[in-house]
Amino acid sequence: IDPKMRNSIEFPKWLTSDETQKQLTGKKVLMYCTGGIRCERATALLNQMSTVSEQLKPQGVYHCRGGIERYVKTYPSGGFWKGKNYLFDKRMEQTPDVKDDTAVEKDISSKCCLCRANFTVYRNQFKCSRGLCGVPVIVCTSCTTAAVEKPASLMCELCREGYKAPSEVPNLVAMKRAAEKMVGDNPTASEQHPLSKKPKVYYKDRIFL
Repeated sequence: IDPKMRNSIEFPKWLTSDETQKQLTGKKVLMYCTGGIRCERATALLNQMSTVSEQLKPQGVYHCRGGIERYVKTYPSGGFWKGKNYLFDKRMEQTPDVKDDTAVEKDISSKCCLCRANFTVYRNQFKCSRGLCGVPVIVCTSCTTAAVEKPASLMCELCREGYKAPSEVPNLVAMKRAAEKMVGDNPTASEQHPLSKKPKVYYKDRIFL
């Protein structure tokens, strides 16, 4: 399921939509991100919201520890990951160590936002020009000059399809307090509750938590 987020702020809004809650209820949910930080926070939020919500009841919530960066290092052939992992540092991207470039390129479906030719590289920090969107966009080498001269022509895939994020903003502070109270009022259940803290040994040599 693609939550179609332009930024992390939109994730709680997405979780509160009726459609999302129907999709997640009764299902095992696995989240992943680039380096593991955002998906760890996202799973904590989902656990918190599912504790106090009657409509949002996933069967289990997991995340990829260390994100795709660690996953690709753990599985040098790429495992189930396809394509390149975009990184937020000077490396810019990560590919499986033992997978040749031709195979990696075949897995990629990303396109230049201007000419729509297949292209895989984020460079030059180009961003969507629609409203306050600002989502990074891919611009191929041939279109770089056009992107610099006409930045207003840049449009991300979400804006291209006319996607709008849900407008309802949940009261996360109230949800957190309610969840903590529910767990605290039931000491026996709290030991197995996803909101309770786990000992460090719990994380040893684990990819999916």
